[in-house]
Amino acid sequence: MVDGSGKFLPESKRASPSPLTSLYKLFGLSGLFPCSRIFSRYHLGHLNEHETNEADVLAGAFMMIKKEVLDKTGGFDESFFMYGEDVDLSYRIQKAGYRN
Repeated sequence: MVDGSGKFLPESKRASPSPLTSLYKLFGLSGLFPCSRIFSRYHLGHLNEHETNEADVLAGAFMMIKKEVLDKTGGFDESFFMYGEDVDLSYRIQKAGYRN
């Protein structure tokens, strides 16, 4: 995804949430080492933004999913009011044996 000025949005691709990944972001290590495979997992900063890559979590605004995958995984969980439903669906897609 890109913003209105054409700048790449790092939240387009993310790793699965974990306490360690969140701590690296919270303590600023992801900002200090934006291309690190370890410290920049939150936004997968080590992946080239101009290449197609597999990611644990995709932003819901940019998902294209086959109907058979949605049928198997159940689609978006309506119990989420806002935010997080794309993380949940990405997780369930991987758990069902598919790739993001």
